[in-house]
Amino acid sequence: MSANSHTPGPWKYGHAGFGFWVGPDWDQPHVCIVGDRSRETDAPNRENAALIAAAPDLLAACRLLLSSAHDYQTGIADAEAAIAKAEGRP
Repeated sequence: MSANSHTPGPWKYGHAGFGFWVGPDWDQPHVCIVGDRSRETDAPNRENAALIAAAPDLLAACRLLLSSAHDYQTGIADAEAAIAKAEGRP
């Protein structure tokens, strides 16, 4: 698989009544739909959507940390921001 064959980030997520969409924005083609109405709570679906939406950020942060020409502090800050996004925090 090519390094650039996925839908470009950043990705977001939002509630759509039938689950959570994940993708560049609500009015763009979705990367995926997480969950459905049969769940007793939306919490697991929301958390899964947040993790999936953070995938491009996590990939970029890992690439930056592993590159030989990077600012270590910027790489750490990007990794922390990507982890916060994956955990659904601001």
